[in-house]
Amino acid sequence: MTRKVRDVGRRLRHSPKIMVSEADLSNCIDALKILLQDSKSLASNTSAKEALANLTLLENDQLRVSADDLANVISIAISTTSELLKSENHLQDKMDELKELEHNIQTLADEAVQRIANSEKERYSSKSAEK
Repeated sequence: MTRKVRDVGRRLRHSPKIMVSEADLSNCIDALKILLQDSKSLASNTSAKEALANLTLLENDQLRVSADDLANVISIAISTTSELLKSENHLQDKMDELKELEHNIQTLADEAVQRIANSEKERYSSKSAEK
């Protein structure tokens, strides 16, 4: 069951649309309710009971969303977006560092090849002069 709930969550999070069909919402709610009613671990958990009650209200179109709830969701969305932007900037900085390292390695490799070529030329020239 946990795998089914995880898969439902993934489908919703990675959906290209913001909207969810009635069927998908119903399947999601059903899977979550089954998980939250699990007698082995979650049935006695207070948070699970509260979540189950909220899911039932949502399922019956009775769940009320307060202004504080909306403000909290917006705040989390802004925070998440900021974190993603910071992460993206950090990744860009790392990519720039890697490009610079790649350039430095290529320069060192070119210099090493040139030294080897010069050494081979000198060795060949000195052998030719000895003959």
